Formats: sequence, C-alpha cells, structure tokens
Amino acid sequence: MDLHAARRERDQALRHYASCKAMLAREHGVPPGVETQHLRQRLIDSLPLQRAAARRRPTVRVLTFENLSADPGQDRYLRGLKEAIVIELSSLRELDVIHHEGSEPGEPADFVLRGSFLADEGAVQIILRLVHAASGL
Repeated sequence: MDLHAARRERDQALRHYASCKAMLAREHGVPPGVETQHLRQRLIDSLPLQRAAARRRPTVRVLTFENLSADPGQDRYLRGLKEAIVIELSSLRELDVIHHEGSEPGEPADFVLRGSFLADEGAVQIILRLVHAASGL
C-alpha cells in the first residue's frame, strides 16, 4: 500500500487494502491493523485533494446512499458500497471525485451521483442516478 501511495496510485493501494482485508478475515478472522486502517483512511481522504490542483476535469460528487429498507444495519453496507464506487471513479484520470461527508455544499461539482437501497424479503434493489448539477437532469 505504501509503495502504491508513494507512486500516487491510490486506487491500486485501496484495492490492495480490500484484497488483504478479505484474506485476513477469511484466513485468520481478524481485521487489518490500526496503522493499516489509518493509511487507508488517509488515502481515501486525499483523493479529491490530490486532484484539486489540476482541476478542470469534470467533477462528480458521490453522496451517501439513502437506506429505504427497514434495517438500519444496512447503513454499514451502504458506506462500503459508496466507498467502492469512489475508489473505482477515482481511478479514472478523466474525473475528479468529491465524496467527503463534510464537503461544502457549494464546492463545485459538474455531476452528482445519488443512490438508494431497498432490501425486502430477500430481494435487493439499488438505484443509482447521475445528475448534471447545473441543470438537474
């Protein structure tokens, strides 16, 4: 992860984290260490900041998914889903991604990605909507 981060390959570092996290859980039943989790969070937090200086690529603001199911326990799953989408979008050099919960609403974005999630009786429905921020279409 450190090597990828040093090369500014944050998407690769985050994919490596996900792979190692899955292996640790599967083979040892443990989560990644605290330092590794902190590195992952720093990488996620730095994604939009690293690209901000070179702006004028289209920007996409990824919002937290709306949980329409009766189970508030799905919120953790939805945070992971949002994180996976942010990682994938951030690997596209043609886009800048804004995803912090604390981002200023006025921070410019060309597009907004919204989502909703509904789990009911064994069926899951995920709806994504990409909206042009200026026109709402």
